[in-house]
Amino acid sequence: MASLIGQLSLKSPEFRQPGAAHDVQDKGFGVKVVNLPLVGRLTLPSRTRA
Repeated sequence: MASLIGQLSLKSPEFRQPGAAHDVQDKGFGVKVVNLPLVGRLTLPSRTRA
């Protein structure tokens, strides 16, 4: 993932802009909804780790 972000940052001024302006924020938590054929719909808590 870091490699992809690095490549996009080098090649795309539009991609660099949000990061440069510090407008990108990680909320750290949320909900992930997954639909599985055998189980059905699952709503799972999610959070990012630093």
